[in-house]
Amino acid sequence: MVTSSPMKINRRLTVLIVDDSADTLAMMELILSELKYNVLTACDAETALSIAVEQLPDIILSDIGMPGMDGYEFIRQLRATTGTQNIPAIALTGYVIAEEKKRAIANGFNYCISKPVNFPLLFNLLEEIAEVLD
Repeated sequence: MVTSSPMKINRRLTVLIVDDSADTLAMMELILSELKYNVLTACDAETALSIAVEQLPDIILSDIGMPGMDGYEFIRQLRATTGTQNIPAIALTGYVIAEEKKRAIANGFNYCISKPVNFPLLFNLLEEIAEVLD
């Protein structure tokens, strides 16, 4: 269990996590909730788009390799939807090659990190984004 929060910002941020793995969603939700983030989850991109439009999360963490609508189509639709164009989005990918990271950024993600997730790296990135948003 995480015992302290790395967050140094003045408000709780809402993070939307999108992943087709129930185990990944549950683990990330638990960890980020313990770090005092408000957490929303979606097990597919279609649901995530609806949540993003309705809830306007501060940050989105999205898997790339999902069945149906993948992470690339999700981010393209998110960027094309009024009100969600500027939500910072982090791609999570099991494909660790540099070309995949470049592709994620080219398709509209702000950042890309490899899976399994390096949580200290993710926490630092979330804090950097939060400082800009605060």
